[in-house]
Amino acid sequence: GRFTNRLLLVAIGAMVLLSAVGFLDDYTKLRRKHNQGLSAKAKIAGQILVGLLMGAYLLYNPIAVSATYLASHDIPDWPAFAVGWEDAAACARWRSLREGRLYALPHETDWEHAARGPDARPFPWGHAVEAHVSNTNTSQAAGMRPARVGEFPLDESPYGVRGMGGNIQQWCLNEGARGGRRWTMIRGVSWPQSFAQSRASIRTAATRNYLNFTVGFRLVAPVRLG
Repeated sequence: GRFTNRLLLVAIGAMVLLSAVGFLDDYTKLRRKHNQGLSAKAKIAGQILVGLLMGAYLLYNPIAVSATYLASHDIPDWPAFAVGWEDAAACARWRSLREGRLYALPHETDWEHAARGPDARPFPWGHAVEAHVSNTNTSQAAGMRPARVGEFPLDESPYGVRGMGGNIQQWCLNEGARGGRRWTMIRGVSWPQSFAQSRASIRTAATRNYLNFTVGFRLVAPVRLG
């Protein structure tokens, strides 16, 4: 018979329970031995647990829907997301070669200036936080989901750049160092995050092989003035 959402949810729930029991049991044993780390088995169980919880979340999230839903929405108008840094940089190189001009990921300083505008406003649209101006976790009555590029027209900076206060986080060109590791900067907020985080100054970082359905990219290109 057909493996329905209900059966899938039950299967995920059972696997989550088993993974959680194994993880907590191993963790308890290690703590009793005053061990500060987790064994390989516990780490794998923890990764499985996180993955299954994400699967259960996506099962009832509008992004994980049928092909019929996708065909009925303007998917080509959606921003690029669920893309790692390497693929985003490769896209910039490909477009540069195709069009004969330089494209790149933005440096985070340039990204923030494009979001703030010449008056350095805290939000792309002005000086006050607004719950439904950008695409965040409470913006849509039907539930959280990515939005088309032009779906939130008020989320626009003084330079006319849209989607910098919500929808998709974006990879930047530059790196930073912390804890002895190199981190690539990510700017902006995404659709599952709170509207209170939609300030143009918000920043986070990840390794270049990080892949998440809330992180995408945009490209920039230099122009000649005059």
